Amino acid sequence: MCPCCRRGEQHGESRAQSVSQPAVLRAYDEVVSFFAHSPIAEEIATFRCSDETTRRVRDLLRKNSAGTLTSEDAEELAQCAQLDRFLLLIRSRVPRPADGAASLRS
Repeated sequence: MCPCCRRGEQHGESRAQSVSQPAVLRAYDEVVSFFAHSPIAEEIATFRCSDETTRRVRDLLRKNSAGTLTSEDAEELAQCAQLDRFLLLIRSRVPRPADGAASLRS
């Protein structure tokens, strides 16, 4: 478990950052901070961005569905989607423990 998780903190997020950064910058910062702590496979598989970042992305998705996205919002949503695809690719390449290996560690 990385130091942020042990302390109960979100990866790469400080209160000042969460208020001032657009969701996409905050999300990239969280991802970079997470990987800087050399996470193990299980942590990579369960990594999630902060609640604040998730709320912003959901807000952008609602605006997109309603047809009310500004051009800046559309760009932010596109970049968040690109980061999500990048994380999906990383997760798809992380070795998964064999069924027997998981029970040995429990």
